[in-house]
Amino acid sequence: MGDGGMGGRGDWEYFSLMFNKDINFHTLNNLSEIVYHRS
Repeated sequence: MGDGGMGGRGDWEYFSLMFNKDINFHTLNNLSEIVYHRS
């Protein structure tokens, strides 16, 4: 936390990456469920 720009930015980028991966995963799951129920 205290080492300035580089470490904090890296942590934030890592967090956003993981967060986006989660969002994409859930979105794909929901879409596939919708598709399955429709057919």
